[in-house]
Parts: sequence; C-alpha cells; structure tokens
Amino acid sequence: MPIPAANIEKYLAQLDIEQIKILCQPLQEHFGLTSFVYRKSYNDGTEINISNQPEWVKHFYTDKELMKESTFDKHPDHYESGFVLWSQLKGHQAILEHARRFNIDHGITIIHKVSDGVELSYFGTKSECPTVVSKYINNIDLLERFILYFKEQANDIINKANKNRIIIPKKFEMVKPNDNDLKMVSPDISRADFLKATELHQFHFNGACKDTILSSTEIKIIENLVKGMTSEEIGNVIFRSTRTVEDYITQLRQKFDAKTKSQLTQKITTSEFVAYLPQK
Repeated sequence: MPIPAANIEKYLAQLDIEQIKILCQPLQEHFGLTSFVYRKSYNDGTEINISNQPEWVKHFYTDKELMKESTFDKHPDHYESGFVLWSQLKGHQAILEHARRFNIDHGITIIHKVSDGVELSYFGTKSECPTVVSKYINNIDLLERFILYFKEQANDIINKANKNRIIIPKKFEMVKPNDNDLKMVSPDISRADFLKATELHQFHFNGACKDTILSSTEIKIIENLVKGMTSEEIGNVIFRSTRTVEDYITQLRQKFDAKTKSQLTQKITTSEFVAYLPQK
C-alpha cells in the first residue's frame, strides 16, 4: 500500500539503512563519494527512494517547495536513458543549496528508462571535492556497474520498498522544472541513426583486447554468439551460410587464442571486449 510523502518516516523505517550504507562503501573507498540515491519513479505516480543519506530523503519529501522545480520529477515519459551533471542544471539550484546542507554536492544522475517508469541513480560528494566530476566522466561504466551491483545486493530492500511505495498526489502536475533542464534529460539524439550514419567497417579495441581489429561481420557474429546462438542461427540472421559462419568463428578463435567455440564465448563475456560492442 502506498505511503503518503507526509509519512516519509514510516517509509524510511522499513528500510535497512545500515545495510544500504555498507553497500555504498565501494563508492566512498574508490571514488570518494559520500552520497548515493537509487530512486524509481513509476508511471502510476508512485515511487521508491533508497539512500545512504536518509535524513536528506526525509528533508526532500518534507519540504513541498523543493520538488516543484525538480528536473527529475516529471512523468517518466519525459526521460530517456543517459546522464546529467548537476552543475548543468540551471533551474535546480534551490535543491542543490538544500543538498549542500547535508554534505551533498558535485553530483551526477544516471537515468535508465524502463517499461514501467524510470530509474534514477544519484551520486554525490562533499562540496570540497569538485574534481570528482572528471572521475564521473572517465568512469561512467563503473558507475553503471555499481548500479547493477546495488540492485542485486539490495534486492530484498528494494522489494520491501516496492510493497509500500511513496505517493505524492498530483505530483506530475505540481512539478514545473526549467524547460532547458528538462531537455537535457530528454536527449533528442537518435543513437540508431547516428550509428548508421557513422557505420564502421573495422573495429579497433583497447584494454584487454588492445591491437585487436575485427570486421563488421565478425562483430555481428560475436554479438549473436554471446546470445547463445548456433552457427546456423547466426547464418540466418546475417545471411551467410553455416560453413561461412564457422570459418569466421575459426578466425575469431585464433584472434582470441581460444581452442573451442565455448572458450571463445567465455573469453569474450569475461573480458573488457563486451564493453566495446556497438550499442543499438
């Protein structure tokens, strides 16, 4: 049963705050981050909010004026997956001023659009640590990894929160963020169109796969191979014969020093290589 925002203390009481703080320790140890919020806003107007800073969560929901200018509180249809630095939000300043009272500053919000709403993950640190912004930009993939880690490890906490979500009547009508800020979290760039316009015929990799060069056909085969597809199935997808696909797989095994197809798949899925596959 949804809990009105006015009863936010009742909502927070159901959460294991100490466990949440323990799960957030890697952010402190490796990034110097002191604040994390995992928030999910559902299409029906309910939401959950899980943070290692419960006092800030309580303050945010108690001060009704704060939410009115929030860039992240419109209906989920207004958002697309991506991220935004708080420093870029011109109309979000009152919220940031209040957040600084809780030692929360220099943050980034990562947005994941999902079928039943939008997931918002907020990362922040103390005001005296402005250089953390460069860490965000250089390590977005690690922040994404932390979100997956948190959702996995905090699954029981998330389930409890979902049984008693927060509800703010007519929130979507009440919230009126800065129009330019809202555009920043609703990118108008089509990834599919851009990838098509900048189609590559060779792919060069770094990290564990440094100096490895693959053709676009090899990339397509790998993309389907890691999905568990057989050579015949891959051939049907890319319009090549099974024998041709097998020949490509033999070449890939040589490039990745794999003795078998299963070993090739294992090497691909456990290395940095997967991060370089084109994202549609």
